Amino acid sequence: MDKKDLKRLCQLSLVEIDENKEEKILSDLEKILSYFSEIEKVETGNLPPSFNGHFEEILGEFREKEKRIIMEEKYFPDEENGYLKGPKIL
Repeated sequence: MDKKDLKRLCQLSLVEIDENKEEKILSDLEKILSYFSEIEKVETGNLPPSFNGHFEEILGEFREKEKRIIMEEKYFPDEENGYLKGPKIL
């Protein structure tokens, strides 16, 4: 990664950095990228990716809990086709 890459990254992320800090940021980014290179070297064999499944399971539980909280607070008294139905305003 060089200064040109850093400037492009800043442009894409809409971040402005002080020119005095460019070298430090480049050094930090190089360390981060080298760490990911080390992680890629880890042999996982035939282990299937499991994080996403676990994440979806947790997220699903959260969504159900959130739905129960909304329903318990009686903000939406009715439900239709899986959607919460609020009172008419007009």
